[in-house]
Amino acid sequence: MKKTCSPICIEPLEERIAPAAITFTDVDGDKVQVKTNTGSFVLGYSTIGIPGGKQLDTITVTTGTNVNLTVSVLAKAPHGDGLVNVGQIVGNPGVTFGTITVPGDLGELTLNGTAGKTVLQTLNVRSFGVLGSATGATLNANNTVESDVTGNIGTMNIAGDLQGAYLNLTGNLGALHIKGSLFGLSTDNAGSVNASGNIGAVTIGGDILGAGSTGSGGITANDIGTVTVGGSVNGGIGLLSGTVSAQNTLGTVNIRGNLNGGGGQTSGTIQSSGNMGSVTVGGSMVGVGNTSGTIFMQNVGGKLGTVKIGRNIDGGFNQADSGSILSDGSIGLVTVGGTITGGGSGTADYSGTIQATGNLGTAFVGGGLTFGHDANCGVITAGGTVKSVRVNGSSSGCVLAGAQVGSVSFGAEFSGDVEVTSGGLQKLAIGGDLTGGNTSTVAEDIGAVTVGGLVAEGSVVQSAGGIIGSVVVKGDVKNGGGFESKFDMPSVTIGGTMEGFLDSTAGNIGNVRIGGSMFESGIEAVAGTIGAVSVAGSVGESLIISNLTDSAKAAEIGSITVGGNWVASSATAGFKDAAPSDGYGNAGDSLAALSGKIGSIIIHGEVIGATVAPMHTGFDAQSIGTFQMGSNVLKLGSTPVGITLSYETGGNVGIHIAPF
Repeated sequence: MKKTCSPICIEPLEERIAPAAITFTDVDGDKVQVKTNTGSFVLGYSTIGIPGGKQLDTITVTTGTNVNLTVSVLAKAPHGDGLVNVGQIVGNPGVTFGTITVPGDLGELTLNGTAGKTVLQTLNVRSFGVLGSATGATLNANNTVESDVTGNIGTMNIAGDLQGAYLNLTGNLGALHIKGSLFGLSTDNAGSVNASGNIGAVTIGGDILGAGSTGSGGITANDIGTVTVGGSVNGGIGLLSGTVSAQNTLGTVNIRGNLNGGGGQTSGTIQSSGNMGSVTVGGSMVGVGNTSGTIFMQNVGGKLGTVKIGRNIDGGFNQADSGSILSDGSIGLVTVGGTITGGGSGTADYSGTIQATGNLGTAFVGGGLTFGHDANCGVITAGGTVKSVRVNGSSSGCVLAGAQVGSVSFGAEFSGDVEVTSGGLQKLAIGGDLTGGNTSTVAEDIGAVTVGGLVAEGSVVQSAGGIIGSVVVKGDVKNGGGFESKFDMPSVTIGGTMEGFLDSTAGNIGNVRIGGSMFESGIEAVAGTIGAVSVAGSVGESLIISNLTDSAKAAEIGSITVGGNWVASSATAGFKDAAPSDGYGNAGDSLAALSGKIGSIIIHGEVIGATVAPMHTGFDAQSIGTFQMGSNVLKLGSTPVGITLSYETGGNVGIHIAPF
């Protein structure tokens, strides 16, 4: 009696000793052949589809070495698709393969080779796992179709997608080529490739798509050589979904589209526990969940090579380390074509950042650098040195470094701050205004500061332990903003009005040129000298002070030239106000320096005292070469004298020259 099968019945065919071939009719009527060049194999099938049609559920190769297994369509039926879908291919212990070819979907691959030796040289399939368990593949405890392979695989060529299948390889994979996409599904590790050894190269023509389960849509290995993705890498809501992860080193990564984090932690990421080569993302990096949409090199003291992002970097809202480039060592060149935007809310630090615990090379941002809601969101930071930073757009973010910084430049308005905790900064250049009221602090020398607009809202640039080589502000200094150095500040040019301060706590201030007026301001070298001070407009309610703290050093102001009026202001070379709130320019002032000298004072307008009492203003020194007020010129020298220049209701204006 002839045996019949229901759609779920699996009937093993007779074992064939190769070279041999078995021919049967596929579910859609196509004439199919299974052939090997050596060894023996057994087929299992289900009877479904057209009358007489069979679904090829299993191919079990029982014996043979270097077996070439080929499934092919000999004749396409009128309504056939010319494809053959295979549920499982099994290689018994000791069986090795040269080439396996399936012109359709392969659900499951189980090979029982020897660890450290090649079990399969080349796999060629149209797709992998797309049909799930419908063609005879089995489900593991997590309801995922799992392929377990022991031994090395040379090359896997997938002409379409890898979807939902989990390849668990105990060994190395020479190359993985997927012309379509790598799709995760809603079960753990669905749509992923995991190698305990190394993967030489990965090429994916489409996308990597994580899903709602842990490890879905991912590639993991010890070392990974190169990774090329023609589309985007997208994380899902599952933990570690949509990732490329090397437990040791990761070579060059090239993603033509975006790197998008998902809701799951560490989803949509490129990461390595060892060194990482160069990474290119043609589109944007977008963080969503914690550490999602991120490039992360986790080798302490290691290296992350060149990173290039074609468009923007966006940190996730209230998600730490999301949308970031992170390295536990150094980073080479970083180029971002668009804007870096920090996210954060609450305690989510370091979203939308470039961060190296070691040194950072050059960072270039074509757009702006935008500070986020929390600390260190929207920042460029390094624990070591930084070669240079260039941000073309308007910026409210920060540049932070632990050691020497070459140059930092912003092409437009800057309202953030620059901090160097141990080391100097060769150059700070701001193309627009410096605003925001922040203090940029550098531990050691600042070579030069240039501001193309104004300094406003109390913004300060400070060298806490060194000099500021030169300062050029093309606009105004307003609202209490200014510049402070511990030691020298050799040259200062302010193109507009000054309503702020220039301070040196232990050094000298060189020549100062102010293109407008000077109001409610101070130029103070509290332990040093001041060069020539030139103010094109008027001076009002301001102080110019040389050395009030070091009795072993001389105080000196080279010259003071004012194009307008001198109003309720004072200049002192080494003399302290004897009585608080009494003011300067009177006999009660006492010498605090070794000596005090002002080369000359020229005021082209009037000298006017304070209108609110009591405030005596004026000039203190032991020697003043020439004093000119309007057309009146006094040759003073070092002769002790007290002269009242103006009588006002709030206080007089005087010249006090004390004896040596």
